[in-house]
Amino acid sequence: MVRQTVAELSLSGDTGIALSGGNIAVAVGAQYREVTLEDVPDSRYQSGDNRLNETVPAVFGTQDVPAIFGEASLPITDWLEAQLAIRYEDYGDQGGDTTDPKIAFKADLNPALSLRASYGTSFQAPSIRQVAGIIGNGTVTDPGPAPGQTLGLESVGDNVIVTIITKGSDDLVPQSAKNLNIGLVYRPDWGLDFSVDWFYYDYEDLILQDFAAQQVFDSVAVGALDPSRVLRSPDGQASTAISNFVNGGSSEVSGLDIVAAYGTEMFGGNGKFDVKSTILTKFESSEFGDILGNRNFSNGFGSTPDFRINGGFTFDYGLHRFNATVRYIGSYTDDQSGNSVDANTTFDLRYDLVLDGFLGSGGTHLSVGAVNVFDEIAPRLEDRPFFDTEVHDPRGRQIYLTFKQSY
Repeated sequence: MVRQTVAELSLSGDTGIALSGGNIAVAVGAQYREVTLEDVPDSRYQSGDNRLNETVPAVFGTQDVPAIFGEASLPITDWLEAQLAIRYEDYGDQGGDTTDPKIAFKADLNPALSLRASYGTSFQAPSIRQVAGIIGNGTVTDPGPAPGQTLGLESVGDNVIVTIITKGSDDLVPQSAKNLNIGLVYRPDWGLDFSVDWFYYDYEDLILQDFAAQQVFDSVAVGALDPSRVLRSPDGQASTAISNFVNGGSSEVSGLDIVAAYGTEMFGGNGKFDVKSTILTKFESSEFGDILGNRNFSNGFGSTPDFRINGGFTFDYGLHRFNATVRYIGSYTDDQSGNSVDANTTFDLRYDLVLDGFLGSGGTHLSVGAVNVFDEIAPRLEDRPFFDTEVHDPRGRQIYLTFKQSY
């Protein structure tokens, strides 16, 4: 169980200080966050009195973070605006303190075309789970025991679901990033809203698992890692992999975000077409090299398909709203098997009926729809867990009905 308590105070307003484009506006504030973690496994797992003789410890942790922040909007001229922001946070012994600035500009080149850019730094201290540790499950292909071990009946070559214990550490340092964004916005007076942004992130001291579960088993099997990092039942069945959270080097990510929308009156109502796409052009790790377009099963990164696009159409007609959405995720490589994870396209439909005053003075909202209307099967992996749930939804068609009443 994770519980978070937040208290925040903020003040904002017009300073009365005039620039050529208008008055400077500011906002300042302070925040206090308290996060507590309690992850208590079944008593039989804590004692090891289970069929695998597997001991899984309870995990506890607390994190207190005070912060102060400020932001200013500066209308330098009637066509150029700047924003300045700064935030200070103190994580104490669990990450130290940080001061992170951000500066952003927006220049209106003409009534329809604008240029925007921003640069800033960001900071993420070790989370409470990274300090205290985390327990989960995953699937590995068992390569066999450590050299010299004789365990009797073994699960060599089998795909096995195992417990993954990732131990926390008080020695972790915060991970940080430099962020750069440059974009164009085009908004003519005939209904189009189009933007394209190039982004670049430079991460340092990333907090990752030192070895993914499969790496733990593979490294133990060839004698490259302490055998105590793998636990097995008395008959040799693989049961547990033990990893550690560590600061795992740096990475660079760049790509494009493209958003387009067009609205127009049609058939007595209002129609809107929209498209959103993210294209990754670079994802490199100092430790693992080029990991773009990869499932990244064997390292601490998540899946990185390099192309996604969603397109939709919404039609409003009085009390009625109809929406259709197409979602596409490009193919990428499964580094567990070496095979390709196929591209995937799904189609969603939704209808909304909004009735004000239908039940009393409030609003009544009825929705019915289907996710993945054509029951498209998510791309399968060769090995367990058989689907990459970080990217795809293996549940198939989902039909829903919702009713909401406000008073």
